[in-house]
Amino acid sequence: MLKDDGLAEPQQRVAAELTALIATADAGTLGAETLLRIEARLVTLAEEVARRYFLQGAEPLRAAGLTLA
Repeated sequence: MLKDDGLAEPQQRVAAELTALIATADAGTLGAETLLRIEARLVTLAEEVARRYFLQGAEPLRAAGLTLA
């Protein structure tokens, strides 16, 4: 956990949900619906990681020829 309040951050919650979903899935009966749920959770996880760890909003600076120091 990265917060001082002891609560999991969004990316940690999504990762835990995804871990549980995959751990409880039966490979022999894995259907399209479950695969789509896993895919959706992976996309959400990627978005949450990007929001937490990567600079947001740098594209307008690059378009204008500016950079962050």
